[in-house]
Amino acid sequence: MKRTLSILAISAFALGAILSAAETLETTITEMDVMGLGQSPVKGGVLAKGATIINTKTLGVVVYDENETADTIIEAPFELNSGYRVKNYAVIGTLPTSGDELVLDLADVLDSRNTDYSVNPAPPWGSYLESGAMMDEKPVAYLVVNFDNVDFAEWFADSPMTITGLFSGGVRATGYIISATCDSTDSDSTQGGIVFFNEDVAPAVQAAEVTPSSGNIPEPATTTLSLLALAGLAARRRRV
Repeated sequence: MKRTLSILAISAFALGAILSAAETLETTITEMDVMGLGQSPVKGGVLAKGATIINTKTLGVVVYDENETADTIIEAPFELNSGYRVKNYAVIGTLPTSGDELVLDLADVLDSRNTDYSVNPAPPWGSYLESGAMMDEKPVAYLVVNFDNVDFAEWFADSPMTITGLFSGGVRATGYIISATCDSTDSDSTQGGIVFFNEDVAPAVQAAEVTPSSGNIPEPATTTLSLLALAGLAARRRRV
């Protein structure tokens, strides 16, 4: 009888340990709605010709500089002139300061933009036509979203976590923080915004990523990057 009780006690302890481990491994996800404030979208080369972007899931960094005045031309791993940008958006609520993933619901606000441009707002985004004109369809390589009430580059530096965009049909895409641009002094800059890539383009972008620890991140004249800050960000991400 005592042996049976001992076995039951050990089994209960083991089960408790398993449950405890499962709770520890549970992913903390915060879902937030986004509100659009009526700004018309822009298409074409909506990202700067030189920028630093960070994959919020892998912390991989992509630096490119296609400015003609650059000392060294570093081509972007995607077509710069095939973008789509919406701005004057606002996140409803307070952003989390800890957790594993932030999901931004962009489906409804982007669907409402189709009155101006014919575009499927969910990756792979397909193609778009300019409103009121018969033009050749052009592929949408990436989508840039800018917000009025938050600078995501600043927030991400303190609260690193995966940012996921939720689009029509339940499609999800990983967001890249636009941490630095060559036109940062421009009031219309995309710096601090988020870029999502077409699912056909995303593999090439991820293949071009480098990590701060590799020491292989290029340093174009128009783009600045603090390797120390990124290394610290990665360390905080691992501790969460």
